[in-house]
Amino acid sequence: MSDTTAPEPTGTELSDLDRDLLNAVQWDFPLDPEPFRVLGERLGVSEDEVIERILAVKGAGILRQLSAIFDTRALGYQSALIAAQIDPERVDEAAAVISEHPGVSHNYKRNHAYNLWYTLATPPGEDFDAHVDALHRASGAIVTRKLPTLVLYKIGVKLDMTGRTAADAKTEVLEHERPERRPEMAAPDLTPLEMAVIRVVQEDLPVVHRPFAAQAELVGCAEQELLDTLRSFLDRKLMRRFAAVMNHRSAGFKANAMGVWEIGR
Repeated sequence: MSDTTAPEPTGTELSDLDRDLLNAVQWDFPLDPEPFRVLGERLGVSEDEVIERILAVKGAGILRQLSAIFDTRALGYQSALIAAQIDPERVDEAAAVISEHPGVSHNYKRNHAYNLWYTLATPPGEDFDAHVDALHRASGAIVTRKLPTLVLYKIGVKLDMTGRTAADAKTEVLEHERPERRPEMAAPDLTPLEMAVIRVVQEDLPVVHRPFAAQAELVGCAEQELLDTLRSFLDRKLMRRFAAVMNHRSAGFKANAMGVWEIGR
């Protein structure tokens, strides 16, 4: 008997190829001029079939986007988890206000006295507490608490779409995914080209035969120059990975949760 079962798809039926492909684009997306051809070679199918299946799972809402995932703190951003106590009658309204902030990446309603939790990141040079105070006022929160990270042990969600991962399995963390964590992390010196690349590669990767060439055109550089820049971001641990972002509910994962433990000292 298997230790886990594959998630049941919602709204579309996934083939074994779809599941293997979704694992591949989450875990090791190739930084290659023809990434979908490389994925096809790994999985034993054609480039066209990979593109067809990627478009299908995106259309079904299972795969949200393919993009670069940066380490905000390594880029000089300040970030923290924020817990807010909101009048239960106004929680949806408050959530909508908070989600309009460009630095808010996640926003969840909780069954707790602090019933709205969100993550906030602000650019280098910005007053982080001023942004928290502004969101506190704009959302009409009763109380807002900042919960900064003290020690980051690991980060990165990779959903096993095949169901072959045991419940007690340990996910491999690649070297570039192990973040640098120092008490003070100054913003890195970035060239105009690097800043332009960062802006573009956070957007959804075009699902075409040479997607990085399309992004390079937006940046105004050569395809190889863009790929070399992405690899340098990995080497410098500014980028955690280039990978798929999944919609876990559409992918068949019915629930997720935050685990909190009190550890004896």
